[in-house]
Amino acid sequence: TPDRTRYATTSADKLVTVRDAKSHEIVSRLEGHTGYVIAAAFGPESRRIATAGDDEEIKVWKLETGKKVSSFGSKGSGPYYGLAWFVDPANAGKKAAEKDEEKAAAINTDRIFAVAESGKPAAFVELNEHEGEQRSTGARERAFDKVDSPLFALAVHPERQWTFAGGEDGRLHVWDEKGKRQITLEPPAEAESIASRP
Repeated sequence: TPDRTRYATTSADKLVTVRDAKSHEIVSRLEGHTGYVIAAAFGPESRRIATAGDDEEIKVWKLETGKKVSSFGSKGSGPYYGLAWFVDPANAGKKAAEKDEEKAAAINTDRIFAVAESGKPAAFVELNEHEGEQRSTGARERAFDKVDSPLFALAVHPERQWTFAGGEDGRLHVWDEKGKRQITLEPPAEAESIASRP
């Protein structure tokens, strides 16, 4: 977590295990995915976690209760391999400028980035949370320019919110904060020659 009090592991048994960062004791096990859980990202306030994997669905959980409060995903995304969670600067600016406290509280500043096997990154904003059995309408997706190779690794610049992702073809792709692909870096020649050896 950003406050360094807990950490989480994901696994093929469809569980997410959250542990205390000092004692390493299990705080909770999150159960609800129907496939391998491959990726996780804590919320900026350290009270929630997003998880994703083989079942092509991103789930959001409250750490205090261990309850799932939202679920969403891209249609036909394939398995998710990377997640990152930051504050959405556009909505954070609106929230700070809003003088009415109730209206300000209603502005959601969550922004969850994801990369998937489909080669299409996405950012999910305006998360809708629910409790119990009530169905969530999830989140609004901001789709990114697609690439023609599965993506397995993700990093996001915390301030500029440019997205960096790499995958099966060895290239590093870079998108701006609006999801437009800006740069594609080819693998170094040395790496290519090593990879091509028998």
